[in-house]
Amino acid sequence: MLPSSTLARITALSDSQEDFTNAVALYESAMRTRDALEFERAIGLFEQANELFEALDTGIPLLIAFTYDMALAYDLAGNTKRAIVLFKKTAAMYHHFCTDYPEDPAVEGFAGLLWGVNDYLSLWETANVNDEHYLDFITKRRWGAAKMPLKITVDNSDDTGFDTTLSEIILDGFHAWTDGENCLQWVKGTSTDEADIFVTRVSDGLGSAGGHTAFEDAVDATGEPQLQSATIRISMHSPDSTQYDDAQLRALRALAIHEAGHAFGLDGHSPHATDLMYWKSPLLNLSKRDLNTFRLLYS
Repeated sequence: MLPSSTLARITALSDSQEDFTNAVALYESAMRTRDALEFERAIGLFEQANELFEALDTGIPLLIAFTYDMALAYDLAGNTKRAIVLFKKTAAMYHHFCTDYPEDPAVEGFAGLLWGVNDYLSLWETANVNDEHYLDFITKRRWGAAKMPLKITVDNSDDTGFDTTLSEIILDGFHAWTDGENCLQWVKGTSTDEADIFVTRVSDGLGSAGGHTAFEDAVDATGEPQLQSATIRISMHSPDSTQYDDAQLRALRALAIHEAGHAFGLDGHSPHATDLMYWKSPLLNLSKRDLNTFRLLYS
């Protein structure tokens, strides 16, 4: 028979493992709930997981990711004050992790994410909850009148393209900005060479970002950048829409609207989580502030 002290230690280890498993399960459930846009419910799940993690000897990389994801949930739910506290905690943990474990692969893996956190925190130094637009927080790029209507081409090649269903979701992202608006016109293009905006697919290389928009522009007589072309790269492993579930297609729709905003000239992000141009927005509808900013850009 094992000594009572040994039994107690085995029981404690067993309980600790069970708590860790439960914490991770709650974390995963919170992520799914947040991505389904149920932010208040997601916060409750994050807090339950947080209670368990705080009582455990959890690895720092996991805590960095968890704290960051919980901060996003609070911000999306409208609790910016709590979100900023958690984003600052994320940045502090990462700083200490870099100092203590400079050779750990997670240092590089988190670098892009922490750049975004710090950029967001710097935006909030001058942001106000009553802002009616965020034009002052972005680099203003415009498509000139001579370019209208813009030709937008979605890659349909086997290697780097999208099937019809995915292409339609992506083009809907551009419609979200321009339907009912007169400041910018575009048509669906068929030629890659003649495209003003070209959308293509990559399997990797974007890090934690789901999409990235690159610009080519020239400076006009007033010193303002005038767009000449834009390329959107979207990270997806397959061109086949049947390979994705409803949640993944919903995420693509949100990403398409967000990247379309960039391609139309909103080069930067809103500091407000209720805007679709927030840096990690899962939203599906443009806010009044999004549209105000778009109209001001082309006024």
